[in-house]
Amino acid sequence: MEYNELDDEQAKALLELPDAMSDLCDTVKGKDSRQQETIWREIEERANVLAAGQQPMQELSL
Repeated sequence: MEYNELDDEQAKALLELPDAMSDLCDTVKGKDSRQQETIWREIEERANVLAAGQQPMQELSL
């Protein structure tokens, strides 16, 4: 994971969350893998969703 980076827009979107760590932990908690690349993809996807101002699919179905 040390070689992965978020772009400025993604990082800003995550930093604007009231509790970014809890949000990210909840995002990856339901995944069956603890591999770094899987966790990184989830973090990156969450950042993309937030940066685009969209709700993730699981939140839309609630």
